[in-house]
Order: sequence, then C-alpha cells, then structure tokens
Amino acid sequence: MTVKELREKRNALVPRMRELADKSSDKPAEWTETDEQNWRDLNAEFDKLGEQEKKQERADAVQKEMAARADASPDAHTVPPMPDGSDAGRRTTAADRNAQRADAIAGWVLTRGEKAGHEINGRSLAPTDEQRKAMEALSFQPERNFVDIPLPHNYSQVRRALEGRATTYYVSTGTGYGGETIPEGFVPDWELALLAYGGARNVATIMRTTTGNDLPWPNSNDTGNAGELLDEAADSTDTAASEQGLTTSSVTFKAYKWSSKIIRVSAELIQDTAFNIVAHCGAIAGERIGRGQAPYFATGTGTSQPQGIVTGSALGATAASATALVGDDLLALVHSVDPAYRTLGCGWLMHDSVVLHIRKIKDEDDQYIWQPGLQAGKPDVLLGYPLSVDQSMASTVEADAKVALFGMLSKFVIRDVATLRLKHLVERYAEYDQEAFLALMRCDAHVIDAGTYPIRHLLMASGDASGSGSG
Repeated sequence: MTVKELREKRNALVPRMRELADKSSDKPAEWTETDEQNWRDLNAEFDKLGEQEKKQERADAVQKEMAARADASPDAHTVPPMPDGSDAGRRTTAADRNAQRADAIAGWVLTRGEKAGHEINGRSLAPTDEQRKAMEALSFQPERNFVDIPLPHNYSQVRRALEGRATTYYVSTGTGYGGETIPEGFVPDWELALLAYGGARNVATIMRTTTGNDLPWPNSNDTGNAGELLDEAADSTDTAASEQGLTTSSVTFKAYKWSSKIIRVSAELIQDTAFNIVAHCGAIAGERIGRGQAPYFATGTGTSQPQGIVTGSALGATAASATALVGDDLLALVHSVDPAYRTLGCGWLMHDSVVLHIRKIKDEDDQYIWQPGLQAGKPDVLLGYPLSVDQSMASTVEADAKVALFGMLSKFVIRDVATLRLKHLVERYAEYDQEAFLALMRCDAHVIDAGTYPIRHLLMASGDASGSGSG
C-alpha cells in the first residue's frame, strides 16, 4: 500500500472517531461498552496506520536512494589504492564500495571463528577469497574482538535520512582499521530503532561528543534585570549608567553506560549470512538500548542516572479533577509557559493513552482541540502545537499523575558519546557452537533550565482537590 493510500485510509477513520466522541460528550448516558470498545479499536487502527505510513515513507526513500546510487557515475566514488600503490581489491562504484565493506565485516566475523577452530559439518568457518581481498584492501585487522563505530556528529543528517531524505553514511572504525569498513546500513538501522522506542529522544536536542569526560553546560537567567532610562548628559554630575553583574550556573553531563545485552547466534547463521547478521545486530542493539534508555529519558532522577524530561520539567498547571481532563486544563498549561518560548517553537509530549483521552475534548466553540496530521511527515496537532508520544510517561489520568508536558521540548538535551562499541565474542559460547555480539554506548540527559521553566507539566489534582498553580 502506498503512502498516499495509507494516509487516505487513516484520515477516513476521523469522521467515525468524531461521531463516537460526540456521543461520548453529548449523550454520555447512552455510551455503552460496545461504544467504548469501538472507540479504542478505531484509535488503535488510526495509530497503526500512522506507523505504517512512516515505515512506507522510509522504505520509499531508501529505494529512491538506492536507485540514485545505481545511476551514479563510477568516477564519483572511488576507494583509495592499496598502501603499495596497487589497485588490488579496488572497487569504484558506490554499490561496489558497499559490497567491499560488507565483505570486510563478514571476513572479520568469519576469520575470528576460523581462528577459534569453529566448524560446521567438518568445514571451517573460513572467509572467502573475496572477503580476504576486501579485508586486505581496507587494512582490516581481524585479531581485534571489537570495533568502535563513530556515530555522525551532525545529528540532523541522521534525522533527515530517517524522515525519508537521502543521506549517504561513510562510517569509519577506530584506529588500526583503515576506515569505512562497517556496512552503511548499521548506523541508520541503529538510529531508527533508538528513535522508535524513545519519544523524548525524538523531540530532544542531540549533542554528540568524541569523549565521555564530564561536560559542563553553562546557563544564565537574566530575566530579573532590565535596562534603565538615563537623562541626557549635560555635565559630569549627571547620573551615569549603573552596573548589574551576570549570574551564571551550569549542569554537568556525564556518560552513563548501556548495553544491548549479549546477542547469541549460531555458527551456521554467521557462515550463511555474516553481513546480514551484523547489520541486523545494529537494529536489535538499537531496540534494546532504546528500550533501556527510554524510561530514564522520561523520568530519570538525575542522580547516578540521566535526568528525565518529566523530572526536569516545572509545574505548569494542576487539573481541576483527579480523574478527568478538560480543555481549560490544557490551556492553563500552555499559558504557564512564557510567550518568549511559545514563539520559538513549543510542543506537547504525553503517553498514547492520554492522547486517546484528549481526542474527545472540544473547545468553547464546539471544535475538537486535537487535529490529525493530514500531510506526510506532519505530526498531529493539539491546540495548534505539534503532539508527540512517549510511552514511558504516565499512562493513566489519575490523582497526582504528571500526564502532559508542554513547552520548548528542544531544551531537553541528550548527550551521546559518539562511539558505539560492537564486540564479537567468539570463545564464550564455543561449547554451544555459537558466537555472540554485544553493543555498548554511553549517554546522559538534562533539561536546560536557568530558572525560566521552558518545559512545564500538567499535574492531576490530588483526590477530590482542585486548583491550579505554576512554579
């Protein structure tokens, strides 16, 4: 199904969703369990089609990029000659470069298995001649049991690629490898998996550093100070400009470590699909690390772990009820954020179950405050601001829950230490005739708030209490 067909099918559900929402608000006495189930089913189908649309957009973009590479001039992409000046193992086209990197990484895996004495039906796990040539051409050193895979420092390039724009990745390994030996698909697959499991990561500012040492991020709040009116100077006795110092503070980004946990694979699978299994490990590692990071990026304490975006937010408004949301609650949250931030670009972040609740709310003009994104790549909108989902936030509209965030979400900063370490464990599971892969990465996160509260949360009332506030 095409992107256009998926979008049309998704948008065709909206009138039925509105019809049920109208019944829920206008005739609550007639609302049945069947209506509730239909409401949930329609919303689930709406969200599912939205995810399919995003995946199809990505698939179309990859196909377009591959076609463009196939049409590229052979002279546009070349591999440097061997150190001795020869052209042995030289590949010229973009497709050949990818194949050479694939052969090199496959040879790395198979050579390590061969040296460990692993066999399948009496046959050694030996690389092919083509794989050996690729390893030689790229000065590959298979005796090392890990590779450091630098991640692109220009994160916007990664985001553009994942949103469907063509971007080429030339990923270089660590010292001693000669560079460009990791298949290009590894990093984008890893990035895509991270984004899929981390709603906060989707809206955050991503900072990548080459090392993991403590990194202070200075900030200053000068909003309490204002300029002054001076009289026109007539002589030296007139009032001169007064002095007002600048007060600064800082947050310190650290580098907490996550692992993908060990991924075990059979020797047969490695021999049959060495390149594919390594690329697939990128997606698996991304999913696992993404799942592991997501709760911390939402509600991490900031002590011996990242500070989550919810934890770093300030109170914006308190709902009138402990168990229900109304439009006025959300409007109060919007206006708790300074207009200076709202003009720079604000948005919403909440759990999908809370979105389901909000889709029924109307404003004073009897118009729904939630609107679906009708164009490809455009998010749904709530009160005119883009709406994102984080499944690690509070999922139930209940007493004392922080159910929604609003503000300049890019003030949430995630620091990635720009190397993903992929380890190949050969001996550990030798008795099972298996090998294993392990991915490790380091990161931290903080809300950058100098005291002006760029991100605020909506707090449900406690019990039967009501009221609103800010801080």
